[in-house]
Amino acid sequence: MSDTEDTRALWPHAFELTIEITVGSTLDMTLVSRNTGDRPFDITQALHTYFTVGDITQTTVVGLDGTTYIDKVDGQQVKPQSGPVEIAGEVDRIYQGVPSELIVEDAALNRHLKITSTGNQTAVVWNPWSEIAAKSGDLADDSYTGFICVETTNAADDVVTVAANDSYRLAVTYAIES
Repeated sequence: MSDTEDTRALWPHAFELTIEITVGSTLDMTLVSRNTGDRPFDITQALHTYFTVGDITQTTVVGLDGTTYIDKVDGQQVKPQSGPVEIAGEVDRIYQGVPSELIVEDAALNRHLKITSTGNQTAVVWNPWSEIAAKSGDLADDSYTGFICVETTNAADDVVTVAANDSYRLAVTYAIES
């Protein structure tokens, strides 16, 4: 997609946005943000994911130990992560200073989902839990038990400046390991 009169009414910059997807033994996705204008602009962005899991209470995210996160459920407080991320209630967190590799361990389905990213320093982990799922028109009341979002992002302070006539690539590879 590229800028139009309608997009410029919301965001006054000339751009082209493409997504490159390769499907094989892995899933590779790259979001390419190109500045077609004559002045730099700042962006935040995310590759949103909804990964099916067997049971959210038997699912953990490994690789974020020792990072900090912004807890959007608890008033934007910045908190340290200790150990793997476990989901036992609503979670909406922006992890900062993330490594390039994260693992979703899904004990119920006996598999690991390896997430390898480039172009980001942040990741979002989200699960709405029961109350938000029940209120959402997009989710069945109990659907929160069967998915987790681990999003490759540029969020919070991870703002990217794209120079005029330049581009930025946010990329991720997903691989399932048994």
